[in-house]
Amino acid sequence: MLARVTYNPFKGLKYNENQREKNLLSINRRAFLRPPKGFFGRKGHLTIGGKLFFLLTMAVGVASLNTAVNLLYMIFSMLLAVLITYWIIPQILVRKLELKRSLPGSIFAREEFQGEITINNKKKFFSTISLLVGEQSPFLPQVYALQIPAKGKIILQYRTSIAKRGIYQLKGFRVRCSFPFGWFCQQKEYPSPAALWVYPKPGKILIPVVPNNGKGLLAILSRGGRGDEFHALREFRVGDNPKWIHWKSSARTGKWMIREFEREYSERVSLVLYNYLLDTEEGLEKSISFCATLAKYLLEAGYYLKFSTFNQTLISLSLAPGSQEDFHLLLRTLTTLEPSPRPIDIKSLITTDTETILILPGKCLIDKGWEENIEQLRVIDVTQPEFNAIYSD
Repeated sequence: MLARVTYNPFKGLKYNENQREKNLLSINRRAFLRPPKGFFGRKGHLTIGGKLFFLLTMAVGVASLNTAVNLLYMIFSMLLAVLITYWIIPQILVRKLELKRSLPGSIFAREEFQGEITINNKKKFFSTISLLVGEQSPFLPQVYALQIPAKGKIILQYRTSIAKRGIYQLKGFRVRCSFPFGWFCQQKEYPSPAALWVYPKPGKILIPVVPNNGKGLLAILSRGGRGDEFHALREFRVGDNPKWIHWKSSARTGKWMIREFEREYSERVSLVLYNYLLDTEEGLEKSISFCATLAKYLLEAGYYLKFSTFNQTLISLSLAPGSQEDFHLLLRTLTTLEPSPRPIDIKSLITTDTETILILPGKCLIDKGWEENIEQLRVIDVTQPEFNAIYSD
């Protein structure tokens, strides 16, 4: 049978199709004989102790070949058997595992939280011993599992914190094992993608936020509602009216406790966050944390909120008191908030028919005198010294 010869326009030369089929067959045969990735420890490595033991084994092997002493041959074979055995054991231990994570529903920056990793051992006959388990992402810690019985499971707990707000992508787990003597470190990765939301760090409102020199609606914020119906007891804050102190509860708890009353109606407050910066981002992070804290403070006090800011486009949210869904929507908006690439027209964010609190993250490009014709406005600059008397993180 004559071989058909064709021309390859990409290489500019002739080749034989029969030879091409033989080459493909040879490549497929090599791929079939090649072990799967990670089968012989492609994800593992020798530790310092393993390298020293390997050099010792090779030295004994060379000595046995040079001297032809049977005792050295026997010692060399024993060392080689131990080396191979302790190379295979970690590879078996990291296989056939099922890992799941459990994290809190709300995680805040710089606040410690507890996470859990559940490991199921799918092996029928072998226990899994001495595992170091952790996320592939570097911002979460690793935990140690001493032993997982065959067809059993174990729950590992850890406590940690994340320094900065944002959305962190979790790729999966990384399992390491160097049992029994730490000569070989074998690792295996188990994919488990997820998104971890880290909300802005909450702080504490130290004194009532009173816009418009105390004439606005927020002036009565610290003493609860205006109605006569009892709502709850809480700890005394600076600015509260002493006549609402509940003396029996204060004597029992050892702290000043004050009575709160239900509101007859709820007021509306507009909360505006200006996020165009001229300085560092530290002021923006502080203003975002203050905004989240103040929003929670106002919602718990019974106010309806309108939140406005700029993140590529104008963002406007309406928040109802007592609605956890609305508050979590605000937290997610603040989590993804970035500095504005250009100055913002503040007048487009402020409504004149409600109390307005404008939060500034520091030195901003704002025209002087723009707020003179706007009533019921309170401007809070987080970089000013008096801000420390209002808020504490």
